[in-house]
Amino acid sequence: MKLQHSISILVAIFLFSIHLNAQTATNIVVSTSDDKMIIAYDLEGKKDEIYNVKLLFKKEDGTIIEPRSIKGDYGKVESGEGKAVIWEVYKDLDELSGKIDPEILVTEVVTKKPKPTVQPTPKPPSPRNGPTRNNPNTNNKNGNDPITNVLDNLFQKYRVGFKVGLGNSNVDSNRRPKDFSEGFSYQVGTFFRWNPARRVYLQTEILYHQHLYEETLSTLTPDDQFSENRNHYGRAQLLGGVAPFGMGLYFNTGLYYGRLLGGKERVFLDDITTEITHFEIPANNGIETPYRKNDFGYIVGGTVSFFKGAFAVGFLYSRGFDSYIDPDYFTGVANYEDWRKVNESFHFYLSKSF
Repeated sequence: MKLQHSISILVAIFLFSIHLNAQTATNIVVSTSDDKMIIAYDLEGKKDEIYNVKLLFKKEDGTIIEPRSIKGDYGKVESGEGKAVIWEVYKDLDELSGKIDPEILVTEVVTKKPKPTVQPTPKPPSPRNGPTRNNPNTNNKNGNDPITNVLDNLFQKYRVGFKVGLGNSNVDSNRRPKDFSEGFSYQVGTFFRWNPARRVYLQTEILYHQHLYEETLSTLTPDDQFSENRNHYGRAQLLGGVAPFGMGLYFNTGLYYGRLLGGKERVFLDDITTEITHFEIPANNGIETPYRKNDFGYIVGGTVSFFKGAFAVGFLYSRGFDSYIDPDYFTGVANYEDWRKVNESFHFYLSKSF
């Protein structure tokens, strides 16, 4: 009798073990795209039963990540093959590095499968072949669809917003350069940002730019005798950003095109102030005005982004490729021949994106 009782206990334990292992996730495969992680698996269990599926990730240091921005076969899931969960990584985390291992926890739901049946599995985005930078130990075995990746990048990885910059501006003159001093400058406008890859962006900007500088009239005149030159530009800029070290720190470079909308020169001499606009200056050498309407140049600087790029602060230096005044206008004019002035400015700015 004791032997039979022992055998009965062993059988009961064996059957209980089978029941515990009857509900489990197998054949787990992880693949990635630029900002998504796809976890495919098979859910073994009783036919026509619904199970509760929970997804966790375990890092190398033992800490646990519980993803929130997920969709697909999680929560209440019917047993079967070909299940998948898609995690939008960077909606939950700013950075992710090193190896992480997925853990799929499965528990049985007491109630039978409800009607109508659970929603079908969404089609995962096409992953990228080979290991990724965030998980170098993960391989993609599901192939690569470049068209899907391009469309996903184009329509999902963009921001629009506005920016304001405050700073100073000046000109680099080849004639009496020490007589020119900087003045207050500002920029304001909108931008469109596209992130073709993590830590890389391209940004187009439409700005109003005020360029102001002062010129001492002569080394023989008092300091309070000078002219003030104020230019108004509409600017189109193309700016690139790269963050090789992460942490929201970007290095910037780009190009700008400025269109002179107007401007004026105010002369302060012997307590008398005179003013003339750029387009009222008399023509000379067949040239209507010495001020060129087009100004091209380059931009360099740096940016720090906060809250996943929603806010950014930074600094930018810009300089023209050529003189913004036409040296041919002054041909034959004593002491002014081949006179060149190159625009340059420096701004600290704040941007807000949506």
